[in-house]
Amino acid sequence: MLRKPRKIYDSEIGQQLTWGAAAAFRITDRFSIIGESYGRAGIPSFSLDASPLEAIGGLRIYVRPSLAVVLGAGAGLVKGIGSPESRFFLSLGYAPDVRDSDGDGIPNVRDKCPLIAEDRDGQQDEDGCPDDDSDGDRRADAEDKCPNDPEDLDGFDDEDGCPELDNDLDKILDADDKCPNDAEDGKPPVTNDGCPANKRDSDGDGLFDDKDSCPADEEDMDSFEDGDGCPETDNDKDGISDDADKCPLCPGSAPDGCAKADVSGATAVRLDGDRLVVDKMPAMDRNGLSKASQATVDQMAIVMTANYQVTKWLVAIALPKAPDAAKLAEAVKQRLIAQGVPAAYLQVLGAAGPSKIGGVVQERGDDAVPLCPAGREVKQRPETMSKQPTPATPAGPAVKPATPAAEPEIEID
Repeated sequence: MLRKPRKIYDSEIGQQLTWGAAAAFRITDRFSIIGESYGRAGIPSFSLDASPLEAIGGLRIYVRPSLAVVLGAGAGLVKGIGSPESRFFLSLGYAPDVRDSDGDGIPNVRDKCPLIAEDRDGQQDEDGCPDDDSDGDRRADAEDKCPNDPEDLDGFDDEDGCPELDNDLDKILDADDKCPNDAEDGKPPVTNDGCPANKRDSDGDGLFDDKDSCPADEEDMDSFEDGDGCPETDNDKDGISDDADKCPLCPGSAPDGCAKADVSGATAVRLDGDRLVVDKMPAMDRNGLSKASQATVDQMAIVMTANYQVTKWLVAIALPKAPDAAKLAEAVKQRLIAQGVPAAYLQVLGAAGPSKIGGVVQERGDDAVPLCPAGREVKQRPETMSKQPTPATPAGPAVKPATPAAEPEIEID
């Protein structure tokens, strides 16, 4: 700075060398720290009075990309003329950016992608960024058949980029379709859930409607003809519903629905107190029990099933040879079981001795259920039998046996 020397107080101020240095550090896109130091030096004396020195600092805040606010303060570092004790300042700066670096017609100040041109595809064209996936379905627009409609990503034709709102084309929208990939067939009892009969179980009994003879009525799953899908409320068709029938598989009469054994034909067998009296001795032939012996054992079964309160029978058979007695005992036992006497109720023993047969009652049950006479129990139709295990009918109350009768020695008269 060249000027004519002047006298100010005791100091002469003339030619001076001015200087300054500044720096800025951007913390974020909106905040910067600035600093500056500047001063003058007298020529040629470089006296302190003629050489003021000052430092300032501040914070620049970008309110908008083109508008900045600066707040700062400073102070003189020496006591030269013109060096203040302190200084505070506030400034506003406005510098609009009218450039369009990527040439997409959107000024940089409004362009979120100032170096990448907007693709002008009708989707968010004002942000300045190209929309490679306009509908956000992770399918590039170049390969997306429906770039403006997001793919529904339901596992059905998801690669084309188009939403399939009715996959199976049954005119029921997938959002309301219980079987979105299988077309509704319109078969009753449910015609508008979107499922065909082979994928629908209307009554919830585990059988699809196309295999269910009663698709609107739930199978009762009582282990009797459970494969047809129809509830059997009276299995033995004796007019007494199963829930009141103590013998649901044996047609009988009221009040308990059980058949009553006819003992009138048992002329060779009778129950005398706790003793089973058999007047005719069974015998074997080469085919097993002889015809006459089968009739005798069948009479034993009639008496046993008629006296269903007996839950444990002991039958003893004696023959001169023990092996023959054991063989006959087994044949008698199997015949009794075949005629409806539960195996758990029987104990048939064979022993060596004079040819005799007899039996004795060992236990009686107060709550025993009547037994079904041989040939009376209803059979399931093969086509209605379930091919899958079904829960068995809950067992009735356990039979409470009475105090076992004293076990007398069996005396076979």
